[in-house]
Amino acid sequence: MVDNDLTITSLGHERYSFRSDDFGSVKAEAKWEFEFSRADWRMHSVTETTMTATSSHFHIEANLQAWEGEALVHEHKWAEAI
Repeated sequence: MVDNDLTITSLGHERYSFRSDDFGSVKAEAKWEFEFSRADWRMHSVTETTMTATSSHFHIEANLQAWEGEALVHEHKWAEAI
């Protein structure tokens, strides 16, 4: 293993829920944060995703944010029905 002085950290939370006998109540939620840093450089990303279901579709909403240092350099939001 080569030591390149890169530090990687991650933190994730996932939650799955439903009400008994109600398939329309199924819900999955996830939030993940990743950070990469070396010396005086740092970047991190945050993703938040929610998935629900109806009798005909899965619904997905997601948000991605990417940061370099303290500056938000990219953000993208999705809302899709599959």
